[in-house]
Amino acid sequence: MKKPPTAPPVYRPQLNAAQAKAASNARQNSIARLGPPVYSPQPLPKALQAKQLNNQGSSLKPRQPLVPSGPPPNHLRPNTAKTMPPPHVNGSVQRQTIGRQPVESKLPNASRPVVQMKPNAAVSLQRSNTIQRRMRVTDIDFDPVGNAPRHATADGADQAAFVQSFKNEINHVARYAPYRGQLNNVMNAVVATANAGAGILAADLPGLATAIATEVINEYTARHLPAIAALRAHLEEAIARLIVPRFQVAQAVVMNANEEGAYDQLRAIVTDAHMEKRKAHPSELNYAQLPALVQGGVDTVLNDIRTERRKWRNTGRRLNIKYFLPAPNEEFCVEIINRQRGKRYQGNHSNNAGWLPAAAAAPANAVTTAQANILAAASAGLALILNTYGNAIGALQLGVAGTAPTALGVEFLGLVHAERQNLNAANVEASVGAALAQGVSSFVEFSMAGHISRLVWDVVTNDIYISAHYKWRLGYNPWFKINNYPAI
Repeated sequence: MKKPPTAPPVYRPQLNAAQAKAASNARQNSIARLGPPVYSPQPLPKALQAKQLNNQGSSLKPRQPLVPSGPPPNHLRPNTAKTMPPPHVNGSVQRQTIGRQPVESKLPNASRPVVQMKPNAAVSLQRSNTIQRRMRVTDIDFDPVGNAPRHATADGADQAAFVQSFKNEINHVARYAPYRGQLNNVMNAVVATANAGAGILAADLPGLATAIATEVINEYTARHLPAIAALRAHLEEAIARLIVPRFQVAQAVVMNANEEGAYDQLRAIVTDAHMEKRKAHPSELNYAQLPALVQGGVDTVLNDIRTERRKWRNTGRRLNIKYFLPAPNEEFCVEIINRQRGKRYQGNHSNNAGWLPAAAAAPANAVTTAQANILAAASAGLALILNTYGNAIGALQLGVAGTAPTALGVEFLGLVHAERQNLNAANVEASVGAALAQGVSSFVEFSMAGHISRLVWDVVTNDIYISAHYKWRLGYNPWFKINNYPAI
């Protein structure tokens, strides 16, 4: 038997008469429904499977798939099959077997919420929490433990509630009647600004109201709507009033019920019309107007300051030689701070949040200046004693009965005598406040009994301020300046 030739790249079956007739009968007797418009190959008849075929001579044309007319049969799913044109090989068409590919139906990832963009590319408020975009009053307090500022923030549901309240105001107050046409679009764009970049932020409530009003005015202008800038003052008032109830702040900056009660007593005295919301501008009232409990707390702190200053008053050039010792043996500042710390002294107040007026630099301390001058002028031997922790006065044999000072002790007494000439009653008394300020600023902080629990004394201007532990309430500056208090 002759070995058949190698099959060409394209298979073309050669049928004899009997095979052709059998294939024709099979086609005529077929009653199968039309298939989808995708070629699905059929197995060869058994007679052909057993016989090796060649492509010599005439051949049958490959059967083309039948394409049904009209809509697809009911049992077919749209897009469940993919059709591709058959490629040409050596000038002839080669059939491609394309398997049916089901459409992939992916469920949303539960850990990745679907983000739907709002008009004007406003990101959803729920997502704004995640990406930390917000309307914010910055630095309402400074956390000394975390060494970070605390903020008042309107975001998420709170921001949405504020926006809805603001739109209700525009829709129901007569002066805003000409500005209702695209109000939703305007506010969507304002929210988008809050939810992008740095957000909308300011140092205090008036600043934030101005910033939000500016965004509203700019959106009306950008859309060629009636100019609303003439109503800025009304917009800012409405924004400040409506956003305050929506603020969220750190728990440490929320007044408790007792603090609120005491603070609101002072608010009632000042009246809301005169209460300050700006930073660096505390509300003011007179000492005589203070409720009895608050006034008693102020008196306790002022008496402590007054007592300490009285101890040094009129001392001047009679200051004891032990107070001229510099660190590490320095006694003047250490004694003052320890005496006050045993009472209500809290240390220096940094005013990092900025609610008080800018603090002056800490005043010069005349006593510590004298200490530094003595150390600078001392011989090496004396400087060694002054710089070594211990009993420097004893080492110099000063004030020891029946014992003359050492040579270095005599040197020290001479330097003290020279520095005493620069002291007087006023600057020694002022040095008490300077010692409490510790070289940081002019503000010194004290605790008070009661719910208005902090008092700050400006040792340069002698102004005093009180606060409910400098906690924020209703958007107001949390500090009150007390005028006309008894002199200290």
